Amino acid sequence: MEHLISTLRLLGRALTTVKGWAVLFLCFDGAFWALLLLRPVGHAELVAADDVLQCIGPLLAVPLCLVHLRRRKLGASLFLGLGILAYVVGQGIWRWNQLIAHQTPFPSSADLVFLASAPLLLLGVLLLSTRPLPRISRVRVGLDGVMMMTAIITFSWYFVLGPTLLQGSTSLLAKVVGTAYPCSDLVLLLCVLLLWARQQDRALRPVLLLLSLGMLTLVLTDSVYDYQNLQNSFAIGGLIDPLWSLSFQLIGLGALALRRAPKLSPAVSPQPSRSLWQILLPYAIIPALSLLLLYVWWTPGNNTLEAGVYVGTALLIGLVLLRQIVAMRELHTLYINNDALASANRQLEVQATHDALTGLPNRSLLWTRIQPVSPSARRDHHWATLLILDLDRFKEVNDTFGHQLGDQLLRQVGERLCLSVDPAVTVSRIGGDEFAVFLPETDETTALQVVAQLNTALEEPFLIGEYPLQIEASTGIALYPAHGNDPVTLCQHADVAMYLAKQSPERYAFYDVRYDHYSTRRLALLGDLRQAIANSELRLYYQPKAELQTGLVKGVEALVRWQHPTEGFIAPGQFIPLAEQTGLITPLTR
Repeated sequence: MEHLISTLRLLGRALTTVKGWAVLFLCFDGAFWALLLLRPVGHAELVAADDVLQCIGPLLAVPLCLVHLRRRKLGASLFLGLGILAYVVGQGIWRWNQLIAHQTPFPSSADLVFLASAPLLLLGVLLLSTRPLPRISRVRVGLDGVMMMTAIITFSWYFVLGPTLLQGSTSLLAKVVGTAYPCSDLVLLLCVLLLWARQQDRALRPVLLLLSLGMLTLVLTDSVYDYQNLQNSFAIGGLIDPLWSLSFQLIGLGALALRRAPKLSPAVSPQPSRSLWQILLPYAIIPALSLLLLYVWWTPGNNTLEAGVYVGTALLIGLVLLRQIVAMRELHTLYINNDALASANRQLEVQATHDALTGLPNRSLLWTRIQPVSPSARRDHHWATLLILDLDRFKEVNDTFGHQLGDQLLRQVGERLCLSVDPAVTVSRIGGDEFAVFLPETDETTALQVVAQLNTALEEPFLIGEYPLQIEASTGIALYPAHGNDPVTLCQHADVAMYLAKQSPERYAFYDVRYDHYSTRRLALLGDLRQAIANSELRLYYQPKAELQTGLVKGVEALVRWQHPTEGFIAPGQFIPLAEQTGLITPLTR
């Protein structure tokens, strides 16, 4: 009992997936074909079994469309399910008339229900969620569908529609109903064309593929049936009978796959490009229609059928010309959009790499220009220099005249700095009142010459509003590779040098590791000092203090010394300030 319950649970889980239902349908259709091939029963029993199985096969697909519907996919699944259900009801009425009432009138109520299936399936296809297309693209897709439908109707007119209308029928209603069946197949072909035209929707691709296969199988099966019916060779129990069940089962699997498809996001998802076969598909029918035209030309027959072929061919030629005009218009629109997109991308790139206030390169672009110089400078033993300038007392300008006039000053400073150096030199604003100047292939001497040029450029007063302002700048200098091997390190060290320059009378300074409170060596030394204090590795030396008059020693001065195990002797001037800044001075004194 437990084993049976476990098996039923596994079967229930399998029937919630597309693969599980596909296996079930394959087993059903395989058994159907086996019955028709092996014919283990008599003809009457075989016909009855065929009738019942043709009702059960499509009926199995109905729950996939009508059970557990989601609101955002309600319309598509609902109408697909109703289309399958209409076919099942029509089959049921027709089989009842055949097996129970023993009469098959034509037309009958079964035909009305049968014919309702195709429009319902078309509604289901039209209600599938999709990404929006531009208007010109929608016109092109519509023309593609009209072109293919024109060719298909022309073929159908010569081989199916025309003969059906022209054959001797007992009544006009019978002719209309008989013609409606191939017309419903044309509606299904329109569904297939619409589905194929949307194969670029990757999220819906499994859904579109299953629906296309189902409807195409249904059209091909109906076409074979129509041909056999015209030749009076159709008989119940043929091998095409399971194909009707298979076609609706594929549509049901498509509805189940739709239930599991992710929601499309047209606002953020770009329109993917069409594949080559989608572009060439509308033109594939032209050679086929040309062959039909030649066949009609060389094989005279019914004038009415021939006239329909000529009219269809002329209409198709006009549609092809119109379609080419629309395609050229769409291509022109695409070029315009691409140019606008390229222009927008260039503007975004400028905004991302340049300072909005001064128009100078920003820190990101500065690092980009430093990066390729570093390996070449290392290989060719060339030096490079990074200068960072900070305007002195700029905060006073903002506080006194306001930020608007302060921004004017920054723009004028940027213009003067650019005019005072070579065009190949990168002048950038890296934030606030800080500017950076990168000099490739520049040594220490040339760097000092450039600093002098920059200071000279800033000596002339700046006219801000009605006020002439005298501005000075402090310049930090970092050399490659002596002070850094990468843009980040070089910028950090030039910034440290700039703060040293503010304390220098020359208003410029080179980077010096001894004054870098943020260097890696300082952090390593701080850790070693903490350990040296804890392990009593520091030593005291006592220097006598003598009285000059008597020469007697009256006391001593205690001096701390540090013999580092790897760095050697470290002077007190290096580690005493470090201890004072970090709070280690108290344990060191003890």
